[in-house]
Amino acid sequence: MDIVPTVDWPGMEQTAPTPNTQIFTINQFNEKKEAAFQWIMASVSLEYQQTLARAGTPSVITGDKSINAQFAADNKRYEGKNIATYFQCQFAPPPARESVWDSYVKLYDKLPEFAKSDMNKAQ
Repeated sequence: MDIVPTVDWPGMEQTAPTPNTQIFTINQFNEKKEAAFQWIMASVSLEYQQTLARAGTPSVITGDKSINAQFAADNKRYEGKNIATYFQCQFAPPPARESVWDSYVKLYDKLPEFAKSDMNKAQ
């Protein structure tokens, strides 16, 4: 089997599905914020992104086409495959993240009402 282009959907022509990505954040309770920040910076470095791309993970660096040109170069599963197909379209933006509770309560709409009420006072 080989790699084929994704289907175009109306209104999203030339748009590919979002690759599997990870989001890194630094928790406010982290006692080593600087070390965590340095790790995040290292993980988005050109060198590390090239290593990931060569293993078969699309790079988060979108402005440097040379990184994904090396995509899966060290991954035997992709030998002889039409890898350029992965990058012929723009990736779709990731979906907006919503709370599972948003369908029950629009919290942001209710915050001003809550702030003016006495609901937050101890009984």
